[in-house]
Amino acid sequence: MSTPYDNDPQRPDLGRAEQRAGDVREGDLRQDRAVERGGHGGFIAGLVIAAILLILMVIFMSQNSASTTVSFFGWEGTVSLAVALLVAFVAGVLLVAIPGYLRVLQLKHRVRKLR
Repeated sequence: MSTPYDNDPQRPDLGRAEQRAGDVREGDLRQDRAVERGGHGGFIAGLVIAAILLILMVIFMSQNSASTTVSFFGWEGTVSLAVALLVAFVAGVLLVAIPGYLRVLQLKHRVRKLR
């Protein structure tokens, strides 16, 4: 079965699909574009992940309620193992997040200066 695109004398090297792609106007491409995402998808995903992590943290803290002795620069005290690990985790996150955030601010300032 032959179509008008199969035997185009001006474009003998192109197949039917390639000829049709060449016939599409720029305005037609805008209509075929997928709908762009809203800004709420990432926020909702972050909330779901945070909720799951919170539930896991509560389970962890309830299962590790045994007391332990902690010593730090001459200070010594007895705290729950879960609390000690939570404080260590938060301190580690801050040690990574603060310099990373400062670097992002530095790069944003550099981009604004170049514009």
